[in-house]
Amino acid sequence: MYDRYDQDAREQVVQLFVWDQSPWVGKRLGALKLREQFETGILGIRLKGGRYLYVPGDDHIVQPDEVI
Repeated sequence: MYDRYDQDAREQVVQLFVWDQSPWVGKRLGALKLREQFETGILGIRLKGGRYLYVPGDDHIVQPDEVI
C-alpha cells in the first residue's frame, strides 16, 4: 500500500463521453488505434442504460451515450 500520492506519475484516468455526432460512433475500438495514437488502454465502458463493460475487446462497437 502506498502512503503518498506521486504527482509526477505519467498515468491518468479520464472519462470520455461519446456524443451522438462523435466520429467514433459505429467504429470498433480496435479501429480507433487508441493505444498506438495516445498510449492508452480502456479499463471499462459505461453503456447506455448504466451497465458496465469491463476491459472491452477490440471488437466492441462504440455507441452514442457511452462513457469510455
